[in-house]
Amino acid sequence: MTPSEEWSLLDCDNDGNSNGTDPNPLIATAVDDSGTTLPLTEIVINILANDDYLPNNDPNNLGITSITRIGGDATGVVSFDPETGELSYTPSESENETNVTIIYEVCNTNPDPDVCASATVTIFVTDNPIDAVDDDFSELLADGTTGGVVDGGNIFDNDTLNGMALDPTDVTLTSTPTGPLTINPDGTVSVAPETVPGTYTIDYTICEIANPINCDTATVTVEVIIVTIDAVDDDYSDIFIDGEDGGVLPDSNVLDNDTLNGLAVDPDDVTITSTPTGPLTVNIDGIAGVELYGGREKSIEIRLNEEACKANRISINSVRSAISSNNKDKTFAGKVIDGDRRLFVNVSAEYTDVTEIGNIIIKQDGPILIKDVAEIFYGVKEEESYSRINGLEAVTISLVYDNQANMIDLSHATLDVIDRENNGGFGIV
Repeated sequence: MTPSEEWSLLDCDNDGNSNGTDPNPLIATAVDDSGTTLPLTEIVINILANDDYLPNNDPNNLGITSITRIGGDATGVVSFDPETGELSYTPSESENETNVTIIYEVCNTNPDPDVCASATVTIFVTDNPIDAVDDDFSELLADGTTGGVVDGGNIFDNDTLNGMALDPTDVTLTSTPTGPLTINPDGTVSVAPETVPGTYTIDYTICEIANPINCDTATVTVEVIIVTIDAVDDDYSDIFIDGEDGGVLPDSNVLDNDTLNGLAVDPDDVTITSTPTGPLTVNIDGIAGVELYGGREKSIEIRLNEEACKANRISINSVRSAISSNNKDKTFAGKVIDGDRRLFVNVSAEYTDVTEIGNIIIKQDGPILIKDVAEIFYGVKEEESYSRINGLEAVTISLVYDNQANMIDLSHATLDVIDRENNGGFGIV
């Protein structure tokens, strides 16, 4: 049952903390604390942070808080600040490598008699303290949609034991998951799937296994975002390339206008997958050019009848223009042959039969169709290069790498892509 608003405003145990914010609203309670410090080095602990009592500088405090020492074996300098709730202790040199205690009593002095509770603070004095250092992973930008481990963040990386880098096997790690964040046993931090974008924190404590009182606590900060990647369409229709010889389209990079989290894409942060269409292939990043040798490509040849062209005043350029003007998705089809001249032709990828090309209108007067002045043949292109392995026909692929690319990394990536595309079905020499 949810308490009423009136009950939440009451202070049933008279500790100065109203029921609505008091962890133990019926019994005034103080909780033990601990810490670690060097000899002759001050340590400050907020001992009221886990108690029912509030410091005097808290506007929600309904009473007046006092803190006094009532016991313990510590021989150093002890002081309390009831305004902030802090204990300050500077150990003596003789307390090195020992655990010392300070027993304190905290009271609300408004009631008569005072309402008090007591607790013990244990401090490990050592020349070799453990130090858990706060971690700010906000620049690592964790994905809140899919969740998972924050890439590149480990809480142990900046923690120390005995003044040296901490070995995780020398400590115990405790941390309570917050919902959005969880600290894993290996020191990594996980974000829960479907976490709302924002800044989140989580605390953890590490304690030395050899001396469990040698502990320290730190806070981890994680920035959660919704990862957005935007692959923008590329229009290279104004850049022309010889369809006969093929090659890399000049000044074309599909990543140039893409973004990741609103910023220009770094090729190292993404993977590119693309299925070659036959005419087109998206190259592996770092490859500046591809040359093919051997193999037989399918081709369409249009052989013009010189007499028929003259009789109908048809030029080879008008045939080429008629074919080009009927295309939609450009793909290299073959060539128009006129005597010793060859003109390369792009046609629509929508054509399913060569007779459709024959029905293209060259001249509206008539009309005159391509098939009226030419013969159309479907076959394979003339072989202009040869490749053989052990006397058998083969296809040789020559890759030209970008001077700015790492050649070793690029070679591994290339072999991976070729193997994936071939599904392991072809050999690579």
